[in-house]
Amino acid sequence: MPRYRMPRSLQSHCYPVLVQLLWNWWLNSKDEHTAQVDRILRYFQIPYPFTGKILELLDEKHTVFTGHLLLLLKTKLTYLDLSRSRVAHEVLVATPKLIPNISTLRLQFTTCQDDVVAAISSHCAVLENLDISYCSVTDLGTTYLSSLTSQCRSSLKSLNITDTKVTVNGAVLVLDQLPNLRELECHEMIDVLSLVYNTYPDRVYDLRAFQFGSERRSNRAYESNQILVSHCYNIASEILPFLNNIIINDWNPRSSDGLRPICNYNCLSSLELDVQFCPFLTMVDVMPILATRGMQLVELVLKQVQSVDSVVLIDSCPNLLTLELEHNTYVDSEIEPLLFFRELKNLILVGNIPARILTVLIGYSPIVEYLDVHHSYNFTAEVIQEVVERNPLGALVEVWFLECDFFTDDALQILIASAKELQKMSVEYCRVSIKQRNKLRKWIKSNYPCIDLELQVQSRIW
Repeated sequence: MPRYRMPRSLQSHCYPVLVQLLWNWWLNSKDEHTAQVDRILRYFQIPYPFTGKILELLDEKHTVFTGHLLLLLKTKLTYLDLSRSRVAHEVLVATPKLIPNISTLRLQFTTCQDDVVAAISSHCAVLENLDISYCSVTDLGTTYLSSLTSQCRSSLKSLNITDTKVTVNGAVLVLDQLPNLRELECHEMIDVLSLVYNTYPDRVYDLRAFQFGSERRSNRAYESNQILVSHCYNIASEILPFLNNIIINDWNPRSSDGLRPICNYNCLSSLELDVQFCPFLTMVDVMPILATRGMQLVELVLKQVQSVDSVVLIDSCPNLLTLELEHNTYVDSEIEPLLFFRELKNLILVGNIPARILTVLIGYSPIVEYLDVHHSYNFTAEVIQEVVERNPLGALVEVWFLECDFFTDDALQILIASAKELQKMSVEYCRVSIKQRNKLRKWIKSNYPCIDLELQVQSRIW
């Protein structure tokens, strides 16, 4: 039986059926059924979401047994997500030789301990991404990963040890001993940077992603530590010169001047700023970063920033690939942007954004492919009509609208008629009644039969 991949339209219909078949077989797992399941797994190239769904279904029914998981491992998977699995520890310790081809392994919220990390480091020679957050791993586990005999020492690029028993010393060890590590996630990042700088002041690391401010301290502890916070940015610019992905969250400084050292990161391409505990931080405080590094940014996430100006965003960061704005406040500028989002593919807008801001952000994104609008009272048919007059959304492939209370079926028809490449639409809890929903489905089927459109409409009772 030859190997083949089904088209995406067939995948969306066939994979749920295959999941149910495998589920029924595994419920009555006997030797003869196991042979049939093994044959299917051997001849189908199972995509990552499909294997994840199988594990999710089995785990929900408390029937993920070692034998079931081993069938999946025999398919030479390169990606394995065992998050929250009850048998992850047992399988990985007992049969680590079955995972030599794994490049991404996610074990968060499991019972995995240091012995699992030892098994991984001994057998996973091509492992690049490892997530052991919210596990009981200690500094001993980081010793296994960073030892000279570790198989994944030279291949590991991303490591997440958030909410584990790994101390600052353990985090420093992996940062110093894993030569190709590009991304490290853990708590107490400020202490990690300070210890590294004091211990190895002349060393330079090739870390590309770093998260600041994830320490879970009280506000008083934050206030007493602000000199260290500001100094931390300067330290990072010296020992991490290639840093291009910065995440700042849960940070409550007394002064926004602490953000200015970020302007020194010459390779900065991705910035996420979540300042829910810093209500006085405004767009004016972020402007120095955008003015110096905005042209090179490809990803920007702003959460709960005050007085965000859409015109400034467009003119400062025209080369963004992804823009995410969540629960900010906005200023309505009367002027039009001088530039436009030349490369923007993903636009995520959460919160009650003013109508004009929505029109500007979407209207000046001519090649946007994914549009996500949540919790907006101003996202109406009038806004969509004004957007498509300026930007027909010819590249739009997928949209997701959630709790846009004044988004009606008229707005959907305007959007679908303009976006010729639309393939998937999810509209949940908007102003679309059950009767309108059925009419809308018939209208789509009769007027746009060539569009591979998945329409899911959930609505309140209007």
